[in-house]
Amino acid sequence: MKTLIQAVQTALEGSDTLSYIRDRDIFISPTENYIPKLSKEHAIGIVPGRRRRSEKMGGVLDVKAEVKVILWMSLLQEDAAIVGTSREKGLLDFSDDVDSVLDENKLGLPGIEDAFCREFSEPVVFGSKKEHGRFLVRLTLTYEYEMEVER
Repeated sequence: MKTLIQAVQTALEGSDTLSYIRDRDIFISPTENYIPKLSKEHAIGIVPGRRRRSEKMGGVLDVKAEVKVILWMSLLQEDAAIVGTSREKGLLDFSDDVDSVLDENKLGLPGIEDAFCREFSEPVVFGSKKEHGRFLVRLTLTYEYEMEVER
């Protein structure tokens, strides 16, 4: 799992599609609700998810590993945060950009047979202007990586 989440981070940081996000705003996170204080208007958290294993013949395990990719944005105007403006990408554009990098991307890791986004969550609003000076909106993309590994 460690290698997988680091490979997801590397793929996102190296993407030209996401050049509007600073590398330090793409981070491995302990939970879906964590965002570093210094993050700019767009940030991406990478959270290890569940792993399901089943044993096959010959000492091989079939593993399905989840990686949750958490998209954070400042909520300045409700509609613009979701659909964007002529100058800024909204949450839907942001999620499409991330998915264009990760969908079907086996990340150059041996044994990965499939990689896809199983679920796009609904947007959730966090924070308070009084406490943080802004509201944040979060969207979770759940990727599933299917692989075979030696026992």
